Amino acid sequence: MIKRLFLLSFILIFAVKAIAQVNLPVVFEIKTDTTFFQYLNGSQWQMLEDKEGRWTIEQVSRSPLSDKFHKRDTVIQGIDTVVKTYWFRFRLKNVMNVPAKILLDAYFECDDYYVLDQKGSINHFVTGSDVPCKNKDGLKPRNFIPLTLQPGEELLVYDRASNDKPGMPDVFNLDIASTEKIIQRDFVDNQDDQVNKFYKLAYFALGF
Repeated sequence: MIKRLFLLSFILIFAVKAIAQVNLPVVFEIKTDTTFFQYLNGSQWQMLEDKEGRWTIEQVSRSPLSDKFHKRDTVIQGIDTVVKTYWFRFRLKNVMNVPAKILLDAYFECDDYYVLDQKGSINHFVTGSDVPCKNKDGLKPRNFIPLTLQPGEELLVYDRASNDKPGMPDVFNLDIASTEKIIQRDFVDNQDDQVNKFYKLAYFALGF
């Protein structure tokens, strides 16, 4: 009897997981991690309007809410302009034979990222322009969340994004960035520029 119950439970869990995969967007294949920004096309990400701003990751990742995710071009008339909180989701897969080091961008004033791996683990990260620095994860000054995907690894990403004002821009795209390029641009090169400016100012003051 116990064996039968165990088998039935296993079948039910497998069935629920299989059903949950039906409505997912097309996977975005990471073929390089040295391009500054790579943009997902319309079939590679989905959205869900959270009008009350109360849903949790447990709710939106399961039916019936999971089944209601849709592409941006299928938004119900008017709903896009009255909502302050949205859920986005997309899949990333590293098809290179080396680890892929990428960054998740902050699209709104507050972005709660939930990254699900193939083992079922969930990692939670917070960033955004309105989030206090002490509460942020990742590259805090630039609002990026770094991820490393091993060769062949696939991740399912949920982003709870919210603004103080309702609505979304007419032109809106999801993207991933290169960890190497962004760090070089925003931290290494920028630091060199600041040092050079300091020395120029110091020489000017000294000469004066």
